[in-house]
Amino acid sequence: MSKEQQIITSTIMIDISDFHEKYIGGKVVTFYTVNVYDNFSRKKWTLSKRYSEFEALHKNLSKLIPNVPSIPGKSFFKVKSTDGLTKRKNHLESFLHQCVNRKDIMASDYIKDFLELDRHSPNLTFNSPEKKYEVTDLPLGIRDFFYFSEEKMMFAVCSDMNIASRVDSYITNVNLPWEKTNGEHMTVGAVFAFKLNFGVSNPSDIFDKRWAHSFPIQTGVVNYNIEKSILMVGLDNGKIFLYQTGFDSKFCNYDTLYEGKPHNARIMGIDIEPKKNVVYTCSSDKKFIMTFLIEEKKFIEIENNSAGFTNLFFDRANERIFLTNEIGQVNIYLTNEEIPVCVKVVQTHTKNVLRGLEVTTRKYYIFTSSMKGDISVLDLGTSGREKFVEEISYFGGDLQMRVIRYNEENSELLTGDQSGRVTVWSLKNGKSIYAWKAHEGAITQMNYDSAHKILITGGKDKKIIFWKLPEKWVNEDIERFEKDEIKNLNDTMAMLRLQKALEKKDDDSSSDDDSLDGWDIRP
Repeated sequence: MSKEQQIITSTIMIDISDFHEKYIGGKVVTFYTVNVYDNFSRKKWTLSKRYSEFEALHKNLSKLIPNVPSIPGKSFFKVKSTDGLTKRKNHLESFLHQCVNRKDIMASDYIKDFLELDRHSPNLTFNSPEKKYEVTDLPLGIRDFFYFSEEKMMFAVCSDMNIASRVDSYITNVNLPWEKTNGEHMTVGAVFAFKLNFGVSNPSDIFDKRWAHSFPIQTGVVNYNIEKSILMVGLDNGKIFLYQTGFDSKFCNYDTLYEGKPHNARIMGIDIEPKKNVVYTCSSDKKFIMTFLIEEKKFIEIENNSAGFTNLFFDRANERIFLTNEIGQVNIYLTNEEIPVCVKVVQTHTKNVLRGLEVTTRKYYIFTSSMKGDISVLDLGTSGREKFVEEISYFGGDLQMRVIRYNEENSELLTGDQSGRVTVWSLKNGKSIYAWKAHEGAITQMNYDSAHKILITGGKDKKIIFWKLPEKWVNEDIERFEKDEIKNLNDTMAMLRLQKALEKKDDDSSSDDDSLDGWDIRP
């Protein structure tokens, strides 16, 4: 497609006009002439790129961004024929066309370096997240955390991510029937209590560790009830622990309130209803259980599901619980009776493990993310309409998503995945608009503080990081240009094409105007 025929859909336009050969190190190397046009600054420049540079760009983008456009594959034998090189040129040009129309790709440093944007068009910039604070001295990987912003308190559960050491600790921590227990064990899991001091000058003083408690088993989940100052911890062997820690002690110590084993496998979600003195838990053992803390600490099995559960969210104000499972279902229970009753099971299109769950009661949506890379949007509706909840949209990419959070102000979703990436998705079109490498290992938990535009991420790399997010990811001037000016440019180009077509038609029709051949002018 020629430059005159292109429909302008982004600030940058690109074409590959030709290819040529050069001798480098005694070898013939093919270079492609890449012409770049910046409609915003009215600048243009030309680059000369080898296939290997396109290949490196594609490889780097694929590590960071979902659904990257394809490039022509590398052939076993060097492509020499003109037809073969022309096909490769056209495919590479299509690849670049698709890239410049993707905001998430254009926001990456890889495409900026490839197109030399900082040199030629420094105004074409995206706003990036700023790393504000970081905890790096944790001995174990993060599995879950709870952030209490009003008191600037954080409770984090950590576990040893090394399989070999977990096996060693299991052997060490098991007591045979004739052995006496001495209370000592090899630490595999732990819960930490941190007080955050954002005003201090020394970064090492920002995270003040108030206390820690270790376990011989991996810790999986943590939750905190602010009203009753109760901390809840769930382990991978099905045990749960409740601790009293709060304002009275300035979170400097804790007392054990309860220890029990309602499940036989990993606890995936936990919460408490203080009015009923019950704890709700779900597990990978496929069971949803309520534990009565007063009535002889008995367990009641609410459901034995067909698949293991993955999340539990308790909407206490509206007396309902949301559970997700390993086959892509969202289960909704009402808790206004003594025993919760399931009123709706929604099967999302993914039918895969739902690791991420976000319920917003202000906008009445449920968002889920799967290990297959699918995001589902469910219409929750107001309280009392749970039976009518349904999936209304789905989108995503080739990511193993573990966490999902909602930025209501910008109508965006933020996902954390297995590779340590955070991806920002627009709910206006279901497309990713920004991505960055936040951790070196899997992201296991995230919290978005909308009041301060702070995203907190925790990962298996033993880090907790506070990110300051920008007001908008795209430069407002460029966003306005793409919305208004590009439409005007396309209208102008369309008019020019129409004008040329009419002129050509006039030329064709007037070529014989002076000849009367073929006309009968007799009266």
